[in-house]
Amino acid sequence: MKKLLLAGFMITAGNVYAGSDEVLTAQGIGYAMAVTNKCTGIDPPSDYMPRLRAGLASNGINDADFQQGFISGTTQAFNRFTSKPPKSECKEAKAMMAQFNKSLGL
Repeated sequence: MKKLLLAGFMITAGNVYAGSDEVLTAQGIGYAMAVTNKCTGIDPPSDYMPRLRAGLASNGINDADFQQGFISGTTQAFNRFTSKPPKSECKEAKAMMAQFNKSLGL
C-alpha cells in the first residue's frame, strides 16, 4: 500500500500508534469507516466487508492484522464520538474512505 495512504489514515485517526503498517492501516480504515457511519447513519453495503478484505489481502494485510487494527479503530471512533461527530471530522473521514475505496477499486 502507498505510504501516503497509510499516513492519511493515521492522520484521520488523530493519534500516533505503535504497530505494524498493516495494523495501522486497518486501524485507520476502521476509524474512518466508523466516523463515516456515525456521520451519515448509513451502513456499508452487505458485500463491502468481503470486498474490503479481499482488497487488503491482495495488498499483504492478513486477517489477524486486519481484525486487530479494525477493531481498535472502530472502538476509538465510537468512544471518541458518543453522538454525531463535527462536520469537519465527517468531511475528513468521508474523503479518506473515498480515497481508500478508489485505491482498492471498491
